[in-house]
This record gives sequence, structure tokens and C-alpha cells, in this order.
Amino acid sequence: MFDDDTEGFGSYLQFLGITLVEWLPDYVVFQLKIDSQKHLNRSGVIHGGVLLSLIDTACGFSGVYDANSESPLRAATLSLATNFVAPISGGTLHAVGRKRGGGENIFFASAEVTNQMGEIVGIGEGSFRYRKNSAKLHKEANQLQEA
Repeated sequence: MFDDDTEGFGSYLQFLGITLVEWLPDYVVFQLKIDSQKHLNRSGVIHGGVLLSLIDTACGFSGVYDANSESPLRAATLSLATNFVAPISGGTLHAVGRKRGGGENIFFASAEVTNQMGEIVGIGEGSFRYRKNSAKLHKEANQLQEA
């Protein structure tokens, strides 16, 4: 669907190697193939910042899906709580983000990161604010859907 590409989503995701797998309203899946030279800490397990980036990205993207790519929605993280559930040092991670609710300006989302065997390695939830003009676009899009 997205040709394993994050072009247009920012150089940080490209630097980490985070790729978009699926993106639907209120739902997103990202993937990361762990690179032992780039993603591991001194203890030989994935760095918490990498896992946090996956969680933040999945949560944020879950609330800003817009089929109209000419004027994409944007969001900023207001708060993010994470739990690192299990250490991992290789393989492929999948981050599933879900929008849980919200209003015109702020939304709430959660994410779960699993390894290739489906075991949870990290979870998180946060609150996100639509970026300036994104809230207006979001409101207009919702009104069009209701019409």
C-alpha cells in the first residue's frame, strides 16, 4: 500500500528506518527492522528512545489520517506515557496506533509495539493537539463526512 516508504513524513522516521505499513481512520501500523548498529543501547537491547519514537509516531499518526493528501493534518504531542515491557535486541517490530477519542482540537491515542512473534515489548498512550489550521481542516472534514 505504501511501498515501505516514509517519504514526506520527515527525515527522522527515515533516519530510524521506521516505515508505514497501513494507515486508516483512527488506526495506523508502522514497522521497524532493528539494526544492531543503529538501534541498540550499550546493554545490547533496543534503546528506549527508539521504542518511544515508534510509540509517539504511531499514536500521533492514528489521529491525523486524511484521505486528502493535499492538505494533511498535523499534530503535536502534549503528553506521552510509555512502558517498556520486554527487552529486544533483533528482529522486526510493529507499532499499532489507535485514536481513542477526542474533540475539535485535542485527541487521545494509544500504541502497542510487538515483536515478530506478537509479544508486546512496549505500550504507550498520550494526548495530542492538532496543529494550527489542522483543527479547522479536521472540523471541516468531519462536517463533510456527516453530510
